[in-house]
Amino acid sequence: MFTIMKYLRSFFAIGTTVPKPSQCQINKEIFDYDGHVIETYWINYPIRKFQMNSDILLLYLHGGGYMLGDIYSYRGFECYLSCLFNVTILHLEYRICPEHPFPASVDDAVALYRALLCNNISPSQILIMGDSAGGGLSLLTIQTLIARQLSVPRGVIVLSSWTDLSGYGES
Repeated sequence: MFTIMKYLRSFFAIGTTVPKPSQCQINKEIFDYDGHVIETYWINYPIRKFQMNSDILLLYLHGGGYMLGDIYSYRGFECYLSCLFNVTILHLEYRICPEHPFPASVDDAVALYRALLCNNISPSQILIMGDSAGGGLSLLTIQTLIARQLSVPRGVIVLSSWTDLSGYGES
């Protein structure tokens, strides 16, 4: 199973479809929240055409069916989002299946959100965004924050989110 996943992951490279602009800055940071180590990447496009939303942090949760996707496959897209929306993006390298079964990805997203709050980033500054499985993960993260009675972010943006993990809903 792991060999098959490694093979599939080698072909999941939309980063080559959407190349990273040379002006885009990407910096790795490891957060440690309550013993939970979280790998992230700060993405910033410093050359912008207009100024707005400069105080917003967009926490991006990538798609890939909870099995694929990483900074290399999403960095080009996230750089363009940073430029388009004039925001800093924080890419979460959440743990993926089959090595790390559900709810590892939710645990990672919630731990990162809590780490951001501990680093004096206000919930009103945070937008959570994701596509496909990352969109579903965005909604699960919000649901978990509410269930734990934690403050919620400013908003959530989902792109073609995968929300029915049971496989019984109509397509």
